[in-house]
Amino acid sequence: ALEYINSMQPSPPESAPSMNFTRTADYFDLRPSHYSQFSFDAIAGMGIAACRAAKASKRPDNYFTGKEHHQKFVSHPFDGATGHVTFTANASFSRDGKSTNYFLSEINEIDRPTRNTSIFSGTTRMYYDTKQEIWTQFPGASSYVYADGTTTPPSELPPYEEVEYGVTAPVQVVCFTLAAIAISMSIAMAAYVYAKRAHEIIAASQPPFLYMLCVGTLVMSSAIIPVAIDDSIATPAGCSVACMAKIWLASIGFTITFSALFSKTLRINKLLRKARGCQRVTITPGDVIKPFL
Repeated sequence: ALEYINSMQPSPPESAPSMNFTRTADYFDLRPSHYSQFSFDAIAGMGIAACRAAKASKRPDNYFTGKEHHQKFVSHPFDGATGHVTFTANASFSRDGKSTNYFLSEINEIDRPTRNTSIFSGTTRMYYDTKQEIWTQFPGASSYVYADGTTTPPSELPPYEEVEYGVTAPVQVVCFTLAAIAISMSIAMAAYVYAKRAHEIIAASQPPFLYMLCVGTLVMSSAIIPVAIDDSIATPAGCSVACMAKIWLASIGFTITFSALFSKTLRINKLLRKARGCQRVTITPGDVIKPFL
């Protein structure tokens, strides 16, 4: 049970000690932080819920299941160290944010001994009443002075408005059209090279590397398609696939295209070097395929 409770502890700030419970005596000499209050309420709530579940159980020895224990925990508010503990009604089973204690303190600079050092003084003015859900002034405390120098609270922030910007329909049409044109041209050029492969100009241009160029441009052009995909035409999972696909398609297509160019250039370079020495040499595409691989 101790290991489970420690696994549920909140992560403390970097400068604060760990919130994990231990069985050593010096643990109880530590000064509790505000995290400890929430841990106390969690453990106390589990105990209260266990008592309620055992009382409602009709099994021998007041046995109850984990589901029954959890149901009693989230369905019965109780007064704890951090306020009137209640849980939200939705399926998240999270604690209601309005059920914990909040304090409003006024912090003022009272002295500045050096240029880089300031001394502040804080006074708690108000607290949040978790039962009535209103801010209440502490008895005997003076009114809170706001940044404008008055005691009148500022206006509430406007409601948060979420605005989603996706790929518009015209942009999608342009992207799909450009991708279709580029892919069609790559296929058409590959077919033309194959049909004219015996022509002296095409033969001198080395058809195997021309095919590689066409494949590279086709793959690279396909990267335009996932760029135009957003949640208006695909599921979140599909959008994730499209987001990764555009990187892979563009990178692989670029690599194939320029590898073909380098291999083609290497073949020409070897032929010219042998020609200077008046040597006859036959260089096949397999001899210069290493840069491509």
